[in-house]
Amino acid sequence: MKVVKKVLLGILIFIIALVALVGILIAVNSPANVKAMNKSVEVFLDTVDDYYTLTEVDCGEYKNLKLFGIMKFNVKQYDVEGVGNLAVMTTNIGVMQMATVVLTPTERDMPLISMDYMYMLGNRTAYLEVYDLVLEQDEEYAALLEQLGAVRADYDSIETVTPSAAWYDSLKTEGFYKKGKKADDDALIEMMRRGLDSVMIYSSTLPELDEEAHAQKVALQKTYSDGLIDNGGISTDIFVKALGTDETRIFFDSVLFKAD
Repeated sequence: MKVVKKVLLGILIFIIALVALVGILIAVNSPANVKAMNKSVEVFLDTVDDYYTLTEVDCGEYKNLKLFGIMKFNVKQYDVEGVGNLAVMTTNIGVMQMATVVLTPTERDMPLISMDYMYMLGNRTAYLEVYDLVLEQDEEYAALLEQLGAVRADYDSIETVTPSAAWYDSLKTEGFYKKGKKADDDALIEMMRRGLDSVMIYSSTLPELDEEAHAQKVALQKTYSDGLIDNGGISTDIFVKALGTDETRIFFDSVLFKAD
């Protein structure tokens, strides 16, 4: 009996020590991670704002979005004059911080851009994806892709990760997929800024779409966002499980991937 008590006491002490260690790690890393996350969003917005006027719009009930009652996302939405919709989602659950920014263009024939930066204690995962949701691919567009490839190559010293295969892989014209540490924060943000800036420079040479082309562009964007729900995706599947298919579609259509 005494042996059992000693074993149980040892297990209890171990659990308490483990919880305390996790608490310390969160306390040490969380403030720096939140700062880095907020900076990544700020740089994304500032880069777009260098070229187009951003106006924040009310995203209503989705402003504070909860999934499974525990994951709380702060959601912001912007109208990008002459371009389309921009949505920002951030969350801080102590052990992990995450920022997602999606620029969905419908007024110029430029690609959709998605940024996902995740921070877990001292580790970082940074994704910047450019989706080939364009009506026309010409020499200038090919030059943009070449420029993006050159930017990506400048950060080869940071570990590259391979994302899981997905149905939309054929739509991604370029992707930056990196895994780093705190020391890489500035480089990862600068990588994102340079990639995004390349797309913004390209977009500034494009005319605004006429009514017919605009309708085609909206339909193309909608095909992608509907496809995420109908065919699945890592993040999308979480939303569908938490909100249901219909509510997820409403959120995507009105906020995250708004195309009108």
